[in-house]
Amino acid sequence: MRGTEFGELSAFMAVAEQRNFTRAAKQLGISPATLSETIRNLEERLGIRLLNRTTRSVAPTEAGEKLLLRLRPVIDDYEAAIDSLNEFRDNLLVTAFSSRGLDPKPAVPATIARSYANMIAVLLMIETAAAQRELGMAKKFAAHVNARMERVSGRLHTLRTELEQLVKETRS
Repeated sequence: MRGTEFGELSAFMAVAEQRNFTRAAKQLGISPATLSETIRNLEERLGIRLLNRTTRSVAPTEAGEKLLLRLRPVIDDYEAAIDSLNEFRDNLLVTAFSSRGLDPKPAVPATIARSYANMIAVLLMIETAAAQRELGMAKKFAAHVNARMERVSGRLHTLRTELEQLVKETRS
């Protein structure tokens, strides 16, 4: 699933659940006009109306309600997979290795400190056996994250296939 499709589906879910473009736009951090255009693009791409709109209300169509019911569990699983990584993001950890050993107070570039304050940053200069062990642990962590994201990606791919089938069924 491409990022645009994921963004469109997230926008649809916000509007369908909030039943209000202004509140959904605020939740997503975008303007109501941008949100409206995103929904319009999604509906055009799918070839089916997902939301009934009046000047006073917004409600999912029958197809929109069916899509929402199918999307919610997948998105919940996706969010749970991302949330499961929070234990690794709790602190900013900066470690530098050199031939002098572990440097307890390495200099942290300001851009890294600002941009990644809630993430783990491991700066390695591989020169010692201890650094090699640390790199091995980092690779295992990366493999774990990649495996989780592949499972989520598979679920999103399945959802896309089911969504395409739903659109075909609805058009019939």
